[in-house]
Amino acid sequence: MSIDLSEYRYLVENFGLTGAQQDELLNILSHIALHFVDLGWGTDSTQLCMALAKPGDPLHEADLANWRPESLAGNFKHAADEDVARKDKP
Repeated sequence: MSIDLSEYRYLVENFGLTGAQQDELLNILSHIALHFVDLGWGTDSTQLCMALAKPGDPLHEADLANWRPESLAGNFKHAADEDVARKDKP
């Protein structure tokens, strides 16, 4: 979906940005807004993947509503530990 940025340029004219920076800011904001629309309509890519997950799939069991960044760090550590274990095997 393309958006005519010129309609919204007046909103960022006084930010001291170059034309390219204004375009980038407006593009970022439009992507954020469109993402919220996708979430509202249930067409966000994460929602679609969750809907396709079968019982027993890790994605099906994921509790994304209660996900916290520290769990991501734990996942990286676990993956790194597994990678080290694989490298140790001949």
